[in-house]
Amino acid sequence: MTTTDEVKELLSEPKFRIKLYDYVQDKASSAISSTAGEDFSLNVPLTPEAITSRLRRYEEVTSDLISAMTLIGFWGSSDHLKSATLPFKKFSAQFPPTLSGGWVSLQSYPLIILMYSLGIGAIAANNYDLLYGFFQSPMNTPSQGSGEDPLILAIRPQIQSVIELLKKLPDRQKQRTPLSEYLFEFFKGRIINTIPLEGNEYEAVFDRFELFFVLQLAHESQRNRQNHISGPFGRFAWKYGGGAIESAFGQLRSEALRANSSWPPLKSGFFGGLSKRFIEITELYELALQNLHW
Repeated sequence: MTTTDEVKELLSEPKFRIKLYDYVQDKASSAISSTAGEDFSLNVPLTPEAITSRLRRYEEVTSDLISAMTLIGFWGSSDHLKSATLPFKKFSAQFPPTLSGGWVSLQSYPLIILMYSLGIGAIAANNYDLLYGFFQSPMNTPSQGSGEDPLILAIRPQIQSVIELLKKLPDRQKQRTPLSEYLFEFFKGRIINTIPLEGNEYEAVFDRFELFFVLQLAHESQRNRQNHISGPFGRFAWKYGGGAIESAFGQLRSEALRANSSWPPLKSGFFGGLSKRFIEITELYELALQNLHW
């Protein structure tokens, strides 16, 4: 039985919820154990070739988890939230972000690809309850010295660290959004082979996930008095204002304004459940997009 078939079976009935948790725990432990080998040494030169190789190795050892997270995002519910957040808690405990730079920064890469896996799956299924619960899950990776942060805040500095490493790659140096472009390419074939998503739908789902991430991040940043409205920017940013076709940002805003307080993401808890708050955040974020001058 393939990973996809096994996870889908475990998601098919509530009685398998604990078995799914155990399955994810085994896969996460196996992935973490694999990163202890020589392929993940911190004592090798940080060359473009070595960075590319290290990215590929992280993708290989988390391959089963990537499929599992995508399927949980698409087929799961809030009852599966513990399984969804388990890999993040285990990886964060093993590789706490107390240091940054060089190879240490890349230790956060599995967290990023797993977040995208679950998020893309959830957006494809309009599974906003699960996605909101996932973003808000408390993590022991505090951004302000002590206590816990929501996952969405905890992962932001790690994303920025990986972006800086990707800029060292010759084929990424001129890209405006190198991490977003890299992950868009990585997931393209994988996603449509895991969940019922047509190839021509993938780009819109990918952009929509990144928009939900950055807008909810902006909301949480202001609530936590971090006041960060700029970035991280995804592929949607360079599409903003670029032609007659309404951008992903514009489409999302129009959809929310039409639905007002009945918009499903608000009912799930995004933006404090308030249409007014969504409008405030999108207005602030639009200013940041306009200041990019791309």
